[in-house]
Amino acid sequence: MSIERNVKIRSWERPIESLPHDLLEIFTEEERAAYSEGAPYFQRLAATSGCDALRQLLDNADADHPMFIELNKSDDSPWFVWFGFTFPSMAFHPRLRLSQRIELPSNTPSEINKLYKAFGGICESSFIGGFMPPERILLGANHFMMAHHHIELPNNSYPWFDFGNGDYAGWLPSGNAFMYDHESGDVTETQFSALCDMLYSQLNRSAFDDMFG
Repeated sequence: MSIERNVKIRSWERPIESLPHDLLEIFTEEERAAYSEGAPYFQRLAATSGCDALRQLLDNADADHPMFIELNKSDDSPWFVWFGFTFPSMAFHPRLRLSQRIELPSNTPSEINKLYKAFGGICESSFIGGFMPPERILLGANHFMMAHHHIELPNNSYPWFDFGNGDYAGWLPSGNAFMYDHESGDVTETQFSALCDMLYSQLNRSAFDDMFG
């Protein structure tokens, strides 16, 4: 049985220097800088990510409660540090992880490489769904395919987006994208640029709720 540990910190109530030592040592130097500076730090990163929708989303962060931090780990895994932002009238509050500088597969589309140089994943409020951490991408698409559908994608197919309900999207060695429906077992192939545009377009206050609601 997996044991999950979560710690939530409100940055506007607890400056980083006030954290207990055992929590403080979890943060890297870059994560400490992000904690101290808050939203402007992430807005600068978003400007380099190639995702205008993400930049626009972060520009709309709630100024009264600019950022919270969630530390998350499972069993013996290392702590993951997620930075979350609240948005007016939005049911889900996306969390962002700083880039882990983990090398992605050699066939990774340029759009993904650009995003992951800035960020190490984007998830919704329960740590499921969203742009997957690089550690999960590297597991390969077939790791996430439901066995009872007897689906096997070509080698060097990788997941990228988790819809949070058992559905996944990613890319194929051909350069095209796939979308997997866990209920029907259907795998739909589409142009990667079309998938990228569709997923990025969800990064706004109203559509993100539709995505995970």
